[in-house]
Amino acid sequence: MGARPRSLDPADPDFARRFGWIVWRRANAGALIAATTAGIIAGLSAPVYFIDVPRGSVLPFLLIFSIPTFAAMSAIGVAVTRIIVNRATGWSRDGRPPSMVEIGRLTRVPRMGALALGALWVTGVSVLVILFAKYTGVHWRAVTLQTTCLTMAYCGLQGSTLVYLLVERTVRPVLARVLPSDTTQWPSTLGVTRRLLIAWFVVSGAPLLLIGFNIGRINGAQRALAGPSFVIACSLAAVVGFVVSGVAGQAITAPLERIRAALKLVASGDLDAEIVADEAGEIGLLQAGFNQMVEGLRERERMRDVFGRHVGAEVARRAMETEFGTGGDRCEASAMFVDIIGSTALTQRRDPDAVVAILNRFFDAVVRVVAKEGGFVNKFQGDGALCLFGTPLPVDDHAARALRAARTLAKELAPMGDIAAAIGVSSGEVVAGNVGAADRYEYTVIGDAVNEAARLTELAKLKTTHVLVSDRTVRAAGAEEDGWEPGERIQLRGRSEPTLTYAPATSS
Repeated sequence: MGARPRSLDPADPDFARRFGWIVWRRANAGALIAATTAGIIAGLSAPVYFIDVPRGSVLPFLLIFSIPTFAAMSAIGVAVTRIIVNRATGWSRDGRPPSMVEIGRLTRVPRMGALALGALWVTGVSVLVILFAKYTGVHWRAVTLQTTCLTMAYCGLQGSTLVYLLVERTVRPVLARVLPSDTTQWPSTLGVTRRLLIAWFVVSGAPLLLIGFNIGRINGAQRALAGPSFVIACSLAAVVGFVVSGVAGQAITAPLERIRAALKLVASGDLDAEIVADEAGEIGLLQAGFNQMVEGLRERERMRDVFGRHVGAEVARRAMETEFGTGGDRCEASAMFVDIIGSTALTQRRDPDAVVAILNRFFDAVVRVVAKEGGFVNKFQGDGALCLFGTPLPVDDHAARALRAARTLAKELAPMGDIAAAIGVSSGEVVAGNVGAADRYEYTVIGDAVNEAARLTELAKLKTTHVLVSDRTVRAAGAEEDGWEPGERIQLRGRSEPTLTYAPATSS
């Protein structure tokens, strides 16, 4: 569902370095947001909690010490990121597919990045607290130390959450290339519910706890000073929380939108739609489930196509729409047999490949002509075919259709010098349905009309026109088919009464 960046192609020899650079850059972005938030809150809360600290000393301290401390932690982060990324991407340097253990490490990169930021954050804040005490000479009180620790922990939680969400977006294109199709082998990861709970805690839960703690521990004079600071700090927390919620929401809605777009393609009949499974959680399982569903639909469509080519589209459609079993229904229909004349001699004169090519030309003409008249080629029988009109698709003028098809087919086959075919047509009541066993049967027709058409085909091989039809078919066609002239009345093999035969009129 879109091109993947070259920098995230595991086949790229520089993949590990590029991947590590992107992870570190996004982790730094989350850390910078957390540090900016912490600096603003520190500057606002210092006059409230550090009454003995000169007002003009907080900003210089932050400028002098915070930036170098952040730079030092960021430099350490380069080494930590390299360790995390190298453990997760060693397989790419070896030019081999990753093992399930290595895929698990890859899915844990966002989590490890968030934990690394948390550890570096605690280290950096501890250094700054010590430096702040020495720089300003402040005497720590219990409430001040508790408030400072909780506030800095909240800012670190914001940064770690952002790091997790941003790094996860980096990992997804890589996971899309390496996750196996068998979802039971996928490693566990942080689910949607847990992500939303963490996002809620960062956005709402933690700020409310901090506000309640601070209001309950300060005196009246501090409360008067803290009012504006609390408003600004809460507003800042709301802004950062909004960003965190937006990123968390995008992590869920973006893949769901891709699934929705793909479903729309499938609904319009495009079964080539496919979604990249780019995570190992619930959304990834949903993406893989969609792909499995579409693969099943493609397989079903392919089976329907193959089935239709073997038994006929109408029979295939009825078989898939109804509960078929053995048995059949009585109906009026016309049967047309087509059989190549001299097929035995043909196989002796030509090699097998040439015979197959001739048969394909022959059957192509039969299928095309019969389909044009709304008929159905029931089965191919070696060098012949049984064609039906009036079943399985009922039509009132089945006899006229059969006669037109017989005459057209005779004209189409005439120019094919290496093919001569006999055609016999008869109409009457038949039983159409499935014949066979409970677990294997085929659609066919049984009745006197079918037998008569077969016998007429045998006699037609001896006639000049190579086409014979029964009088029942001509009578059933009525005025629609007058291009036929009567011939002999013949006692056909296996029939108790003679059949009046018709052949195409010489002028038609």
